[in-house]
Amino acid sequence: MDVCGQIVYGSFGEILIRAKKDAKIEIGSLLVAGENPAYLLQVYDLEYGSQLEKTHLELTSGLQIENKEKLEFIEGEIQNYVIARAKAVLEVRKDGGRERVGVPKRLPEFFGTVQEVTPEFLSFLEKENEDGVFLGNLRSGSRILPIPVRIPLEESLTHHILITATTGRGKSNLLKVMLASILKTRKCGVLIIDPHDEYFGRSGKGLKDLEGADENLVYYTPHTGNLHARNVRRLLVNAGDIKPWDFGGVVALSDAQSQGMYVLYGKAGEEWLLTLFDEEPEALAGKLGTVQVDTVAALKRKLSFAMERFYGDESKTIFTIQSGLGVNTISEIVTMLTDGKKVVIDASSLSNEAELLLASALARRIFEEYKQRKKDGTLEQSPVVSIVLEEAPRVLRNEESIFSSIAREGRKFRIGLIGVTQLASLIPGEVLANINTKIILGTEMQLERKTLIESASQDISTDAKLIASLEKGEALVTSIFTKFAIPIYAPLFEAAFRQKEKKEKKLLIGY
Repeated sequence: MDVCGQIVYGSFGEILIRAKKDAKIEIGSLLVAGENPAYLLQVYDLEYGSQLEKTHLELTSGLQIENKEKLEFIEGEIQNYVIARAKAVLEVRKDGGRERVGVPKRLPEFFGTVQEVTPEFLSFLEKENEDGVFLGNLRSGSRILPIPVRIPLEESLTHHILITATTGRGKSNLLKVMLASILKTRKCGVLIIDPHDEYFGRSGKGLKDLEGADENLVYYTPHTGNLHARNVRRLLVNAGDIKPWDFGGVVALSDAQSQGMYVLYGKAGEEWLLTLFDEEPEALAGKLGTVQVDTVAALKRKLSFAMERFYGDESKTIFTIQSGLGVNTISEIVTMLTDGKKVVIDASSLSNEAELLLASALARRIFEEYKQRKKDGTLEQSPVVSIVLEEAPRVLRNEESIFSSIAREGRKFRIGLIGVTQLASLIPGEVLANINTKIILGTEMQLERKTLIESASQDISTDAKLIASLEKGEALVTSIFTKFAIPIYAPLFEAAFRQKEKKEKKLLIGY
């Protein structure tokens, strides 16, 4: 390893390193100090240092820019330099041929030299979680190292994952990379509520093009074209499968309207929505007895809007009241997920309320299924199930939502969430605390950085500048399943296909 600096001063958590001339030390660079034990240091700030007084530096610069005289410092590289502020994130100790990795509790050797990290030094990371969720390659500053970073499959999915960044920093690409790494395994089922129809790849490259997609990937869409494909099905849900509690956190109802809804369900059973939509409010209120006409009318209007039943037009909604249509959709999806398959729901043409209603109904059925399996003693043999939520604060900030319940206690039932958002600050603190893996891409807004730093699984209080400086695809992973907050670079999902096409083209030319 090449020497790039020397420790000159500091304290635990703030080690000052004088950088060698021309050393390529950046914010986020990983450096190594010492041999046994060896310490992995992470740079979080840079500043100029000089042996000259500030007034002398100002005078010299004035002479240069005002008189345009060419002035040079005597031994300039000795007198003027860069100071890197770093913190020790790992201690690696060799003991009888064994390598022990732990949290540092001491300072590296005073005045010791530091070197740029090498892949060999961090080879133990490559061996961890070989069957886990792939996030990207380890990164030192802007230098990408050939070390894959993975987190354990079942534990990380059931303890929830949050992907957060400003728009355009690679959230969707990172999620595609993660999903691609677990597509072939049946140890986990994943429900992907896709409001932009970008994961399956109906009109381009996507998960459908990967190995194992035919056996493990199913796509539900309201659009009737291309339904002949093996893993494509029509998205149509019978209203009889929607229960009153599925509207919790989706539609704002008054106490009277909520009570009226449950009274109607108690009297009409699974045909409660059919009854609500078919009968006039006056007639229905008379049958229900204790429910006012205005309450029934308002309930009918709000639920009709949520289910996209515009003027009774059956063709404009995925929720049908026709007998025999869509009666098995929810149960089919739940069966697939509990069999370890990945299910993508095309919600691109759905309203916000309809999308959330469908997601809520599916999540609740999964939750009920796994609660029953825990009672039966068969839960531990079941695949974990993870639910992907774009714009996660929409549902996680509402206590009535099934997703808030899953965030708090889903891990006990092998169910987890993968939330994607630009605004983590809108998620309640209690829910954020239960999300034990956070993947932070570039985030300039100070409030968002503060929220993420305060809820991180490791101490990243010095990393605000690092988070703000992240380029597209660069991220910081803070998780209870990693030994430190790991900087990564997520490869471009489409690049895998371009590489494959190049290889095929070379083979064709060679032939």
